[in-house]
Amino acid sequence: MNIRALTISLLFFFLYQVFYAGFIGIKNPIPALGDSFDYHIPISESILDGSFLDPHPAMSLPQRYYPGSTEAINSLLIFLHVPLTLSNLLAIVVLSFSLWRLGLSYGLSKYYSLLFSLSFCSLTVILRWLNAVSIDVWVAVLFSISIILLKNPKKTLKYMLSLGITLGALAGSKYPALLTILLLLLVFRKSVLSLISFKRVIIFLIPFSILGLFWYVRNYINLGNPVFPLCIPFFPCQKLFSDTVLSISLQYPVLMFNAFFSEYRFWALSLIFTAVLWIKKSAIMNEDVKKLWWLGIGGFVLFLFYPTGYQPWIMVSSLRYSYPVFIPFFLILFIWAKKYKREDWMGIFSLLNTLPVLTMAFYPKILVLILPVGLSIIYLLDSGRGHSTLSKVKKRNS
Repeated sequence: MNIRALTISLLFFFLYQVFYAGFIGIKNPIPALGDSFDYHIPISESILDGSFLDPHPAMSLPQRYYPGSTEAINSLLIFLHVPLTLSNLLAIVVLSFSLWRLGLSYGLSKYYSLLFSLSFCSLTVILRWLNAVSIDVWVAVLFSISIILLKNPKKTLKYMLSLGITLGALAGSKYPALLTILLLLLVFRKSVLSLISFKRVIIFLIPFSILGLFWYVRNYINLGNPVFPLCIPFFPCQKLFSDTVLSISLQYPVLMFNAFFSEYRFWALSLIFTAVLWIKKSAIMNEDVKKLWWLGIGGFVLFLFYPTGYQPWIMVSSLRYSYPVFIPFFLILFIWAKKYKREDWMGIFSLLNTLPVLTMAFYPKILVLILPVGLSIIYLLDSGRGHSTLSKVKKRNS
């Protein structure tokens, strides 16, 4: 089948999901109970009223001290009176564009890169959170942009400012993001070392400190532990979780496999497939692809120590922490398919993977919205603008 036709089919599926979630989010603007009201919304509200600096906040839950850079996006939505049920919807739209640009930066064509982006964004592990209030999709956005920036280093102050903002927001999104940043810096260490100069480091550190380090300094001053309530030696803490993905996987392997399959379906096998490509030293394993593989496998090791529980719904919920694991593995698969002229396989596989999601209610009027949007995107891809974007990416890589 034609890769363009496959991509367009997946595009309209994705657009329907987005507009459907928008309709539901506006019709039912109150987020579901749980983490949203336990700490996501309170953190966002504390940023608006300034109480995020208070060492003794009204909110008693220890999660109140989680970093809040990405929660500030929800603060803006609250300020603008936008329903928070549209928060993740915005994040997923931004993620789709970020992944498209990521694919372009690795040499995928405009339609094929869009297929890569939509294949990931059409997964249950993404669509499940369309009307939720959380920050993990924004973590995926920042992770993707970080790869784009670190893959294409520039010795300009604008670039260092962009890198500082991106990595700073990532550091300020959640505590484990610090380890993700360390992994990124290790994998792209040559690029990082080439950027070091006094002026560039200062320009980087300003936004990185404001968006990222600030939250850790606040917690250290207020509570004596920069990552409170997490437990690290010699610092006060409050233990919240006892089970990890690794421990629960060893105790309940079948249930954890079911959770993986429910969220990623056969794409979950990408971890095994990319491992085979590495072991067999596939022809696609150039320096850039090897870095992706290390990001994926390193992210998987970190993911094993994320919290989860033995309850199936908690296992499923914890799979949202795995975005930085599967984004690199997905991209490797698409690069492999391009190398061996199997792009259509990826399209067919992606469309088949959406079938279990088609149980949602159907609102024909949404077609009135998605048709002009979808046709506009197709027009932009077919016009010179798509070629212009691709040529700019290729020029940066040369």
